[in-house]
Amino acid sequence: MARAPVGRSRLYDDLVAHLDPARPAVMVVVGAPGSGRSYLLEHLRGAAVELGYRFMGVDEELVVDRTTTLTDVWRVVRALGRPEAAATDLAASPASMSDSDIEEEVLVELRSAAPILLAVEGYSPHPTLDDWIVHHLIARLRGDRVPVVLVIAGTEEAVAGVRQVADVSVELGRLDVDEIVGFLGDSARGVRPPLDEEELRAYAEEAAHHPPYVWAFADVFACLGESRGTA
Repeated sequence: MARAPVGRSRLYDDLVAHLDPARPAVMVVVGAPGSGRSYLLEHLRGAAVELGYRFMGVDEELVVDRTTTLTDVWRVVRALGRPEAAATDLAASPASMSDSDIEEEVLVELRSAAPILLAVEGYSPHPTLDDWIVHHLIARLRGDRVPVVLVIAGTEEAVAGVRQVADVSVELGRLDVDEIVGFLGDSARGVRPPLDEEELRAYAEEAAHHPPYVWAFADVFACLGESRGTA
C-alpha cells in the first residue's frame, strides 16, 4: 500500500479511508502555500492508483482560479477521455450550449472517465464557479453516484464553501514530530558520531514547521553516512 507522507500519517489515513471506487467523495485539504498540500496529494495519488482510480491534478496542474469558467471545466474533463484529440478541437467554444447543457456534458465525460480522482491544488475560484461546484456539480455526482473523487486543496478562505459539503476535511498544521524523529533516525544511521535523541528531536522540531526540511535533513544525513562509509 502507498505510504503516508512523513508527519502526516493521521491526515493521510483520514483521506484514504474515503476512497471507494464505487462511489463519489469530496475531500478538502486546508493549508497555506508551502504547508505541504501538493506533497500530501502526491502520496494520495499512490493510494488512489492502487485502488484502481485514474488520477489527474498534480503533474497536470489542474487549475481552478478566479479566471476559470464553467466552459474551462468542460474542456478539461472533455480531454480526460480524448487525450488523442487535436488541440484545436478541444479549444472549440461551446457557444451554442447553455450552462445546463455544459453541466450535462461535464457529467457525461466524468462518468466515462470514472473511477477518477481529480485533485485541485491552490483552489481559488470565482464565487460563481465555486457556487456551481458546491451546489450543482457535487450534488449531481452524489445524486447519480458517479465514482469521482474531488480533492480540493487551498487556503481556509478559498475552500470554505466546499468544506461545508465535504465528506472529509483535514487541516495542515505542523507535522507530527515523533514521526519525523523516527524517519530522521533511520536516515542518520550511518552518521558518526551518531545523533542522540535530543539532536534528532531538535531537527524534527524545525522540520515540523517547514515540511521541505524533512527530506533536506534526511538527504544530508544520508550523504554524511555514505561519506563516512567510504572514508
